[in-house]
Amino acid sequence: ASAIEGGTPTTTPDDTDKLPGVKSDHSRLYYTWANIKTALGSVFASLTHASSHQHGGADEIATATPAANAIPKTDGSGKLDSWISDASASAKGKVQLAPDGGTTSETVVQANDTRLTTYGTWTPVLGGDSESGQTYKIQAGWYVKNNKFAVLTYRIKMSAKGTITGTLAKIKGLPFIGIGGGGGYSLNCGGHIGLYVPGANYAYGSIGGTADFRVTDITDNSELHGSIILTL
Repeated sequence: ASAIEGGTPTTTPDDTDKLPGVKSDHSRLYYTWANIKTALGSVFASLTHASSHQHGGADEIATATPAANAIPKTDGSGKLDSWISDASASAKGKVQLAPDGGTTSETVVQANDTRLTTYGTWTPVLGGDSESGQTYKIQAGWYVKNNKFAVLTYRIKMSAKGTITGTLAKIKGLPFIGIGGGGGYSLNCGGHIGLYVPGANYAYGSIGGTADFRVTDITDNSELHGSIILTL
């Protein structure tokens, strides 16, 4: 021990440097530094190998290039774009958003796409099963349609009712076919008129919630305005 303590320390041993030891049978021997490095290398080999698998390692296991049974690695922007194909009608993949008003096949329309909300006008007709010889002072309608809903407004002022057939009065010419309801108001047709749309392009209803709104309630100076909400 005193001989070892009196020696010169070194931080960079040579492979041929020797270190005394004792075997399990109590016989004496020595180890060279090369022996020690080999033994320790086998112990830490798994840790050293694992570190070489990471990004930039000598044998990195992840790859940015798609291949069978490979482990994916993101690209320089942190994405897996090269690994995931675009979705289609028959294959899963990245959802493709359509540009505003775009018609690219197999893309998803965005919520703010102008195609989902449309505006327009329509021409309301106050009549029955059929009409002829009618004239109007005002005959106007407007709508806002958003996906599966539409809000219609209208204003009608007649100058001649003409010939109207049928029993129930109807507001006809709705720009969409759907199911919904609404109302109108007219001083000369009985006041408030509740309307119902039966899955067709017309609406009919009742006056004051009690009596049917009938063809006989329409006169040459009938005036009606209101709104209808449709589920399409």
